[in-house]
Amino acid sequence: MQRLKGNKETITRALARLPRTLDETYERIFAQVPNEARLFVRHALKWIYAHNALWGSNISPLNLIQAVQKSTAGLDSSGYDYDYNEEFLREFCGCLISVSLQDRPGDWQSFPPTPAVSFAHYTVLEFLDSTRIRNGPASWFAADKDAAKLEFAKMVILETLDTRWNETWPTAEVNHDDKDIADAVEKDFSLYSVASSALAVHNWGPSLALDPALYRPTFALFDTTREHFEAYKNTIRSVESATNFFDNRSLQPAFWDLAWKQQQQPTSNDLRTLVHLLIEDESCELGRKFLQSLPSGTWLQSTLDFDASTLHGMQLDWDRFRGTILEFSAFTARKYPQRMGLFLDFFTEDFDATRALLSTIGWHFHEDEFGCTEGCFLQRLLHLGADPDARGYRICPLQMATGAWDLEGVRVLLEAGADPSCAGDQKSPEREVDTTPALFNGVLGRSPLNIAQTMGCVFDGNQLYERRPARPKIVALLHKYGARDFIMKTSTTAGT
Repeated sequence: MQRLKGNKETITRALARLPRTLDETYERIFAQVPNEARLFVRHALKWIYAHNALWGSNISPLNLIQAVQKSTAGLDSSGYDYDYNEEFLREFCGCLISVSLQDRPGDWQSFPPTPAVSFAHYTVLEFLDSTRIRNGPASWFAADKDAAKLEFAKMVILETLDTRWNETWPTAEVNHDDKDIADAVEKDFSLYSVASSALAVHNWGPSLALDPALYRPTFALFDTTREHFEAYKNTIRSVESATNFFDNRSLQPAFWDLAWKQQQQPTSNDLRTLVHLLIEDESCELGRKFLQSLPSGTWLQSTLDFDASTLHGMQLDWDRFRGTILEFSAFTARKYPQRMGLFLDFFTEDFDATRALLSTIGWHFHEDEFGCTEGCFLQRLLHLGADPDARGYRICPLQMATGAWDLEGVRVLLEAGADPSCAGDQKSPEREVDTTPALFNGVLGRSPLNIAQTMGCVFDGNQLYERRPARPKIVALLHKYGARDFIMKTSTTAGT
């Protein structure tokens, strides 16, 4: 308008040609995208959104360009192989995007700002995902948000499956500056895909579990026999150790922290894959889908053996886990009850419900009185036939519930017929090691009433604070059921 001659007729004609609505403005912008750039623009806009949805920040120009190169490979019918670069991005995405120096996400904010690509205005994304664009002349550029996220997830997972360790990548182990690692993630698409794939499984697991084209490569991602796996695990560990990138996004615990014991690895590789899926996808939907693909077999009774200091979410005196996959779910049930629920949904006959009860009861706790409903894993295990006295075991569930100051656990066990004075089976094997019952070795040979009246809670910190009001109520409840206070003479017990 500034360059037009200042007569009324010229200005009026120009004003009449201006778009009357924001939608019409965007339609004209998309209409001006040349044919050779349409595919690029379409994919670039999708990945700008998908990255932001996953990372909570804007994507670097280099990663965006490499992502478009990957996703458009072989799709251009012209047969030309275009050299996509930042100039191409700025020229053809034009006023739809903004490329500027922006603060980095999370702990990376301490590093200098870096170039990042965002939508020029929130209305760009709103228009791309609207029904209006689908019914207009720019419909080819329409972007479904949910579909864009899953297409993006598939792309980075497949890229990760092809990833091998690159010696040019900086690592924390060789004392690279943390900024070097952050810069590498923002410039190298393979390294970026490794980080993105872990985030996608953690954030979008339920959606990935709905499509075989998505969950099958996700299963492969955590298969320890695949060629990519060691590079995948070591790369993520290196990024995390330098930047706390995943911890800041609540992606803990993590599969890369597991140290499988070489002398006693699980007999089935499927079992390792399943554990990794359960750890990374807290919804357990990917684990559920994977379980559906497994044949029945002895793997349910196979032994897992690994360092597990990050898995239970509590500070304990030991960090090793040994037991079956069901015991693993019980071991982590306090923080992740959905894992236990998953196995109880799948298996009602092929497991030892009493052993599962012993592995689970130590983590059982409800802040509200009578909060233990039929959906609670304790109730479900008892309904599946678990022995409330755990006959044949050195320790009984009531001792453990009392030692944990778990009022609801004590109440439910007593109502299920537990002996209020049961002190375990003294003829059973010696005390356990590296299991949930092992946490309670200090109560061996003591009656529940003796435990409640003379011993402290096995937990401390916030757990102790939450449970403290339950102790006198547990004593009163045990008295109501006629419990006796004693210590077995043949027992070797810990101090009070």
